[in-house]
Amino acid sequence: MYKVTLKPKKGKSYDVGGTIFKAAVPRTVSEKLGEYLKNNDSFEVVQQLGESEDDFVNHEVIEPEEQEKLAKIYSEKELEKLSKSEQEDIIFMLAGDASTVKNGPERIALILQLQEEVTKPEGE
Repeated sequence: MYKVTLKPKKGKSYDVGGTIFKAAVPRTVSEKLGEYLKNNDSFEVVQQLGESEDDFVNHEVIEPEEQEKLAKIYSEKELEKLSKSEQEDIIFMLAGDASTVKNGPERIALILQLQEEVTKPEGE
């Protein structure tokens, strides 16, 4: 079994042999489809080695620039200086949906909210 996720920068949805993938939404797929998509750079493919959900092995290599964006906590002022596409990239990396906001201030508010959720200790 494999978990396959369409990378946000590659589109909003993608049909592969009748299986629809939505950006940043993981799907569990067959061994055959997982093997087929493993070398496609539009997808993140994670192979399950054991019986449980915790036994997935991630094969994706995250570029240093992307790691930096994931680790960084942005202030409102920093976000105001970024372009729309940069703000949308951050929203996708934080597992948000940029299509739910209409303008810059809403994108910034969403990023700040998502950052807060990501950095909040478990159990709160």
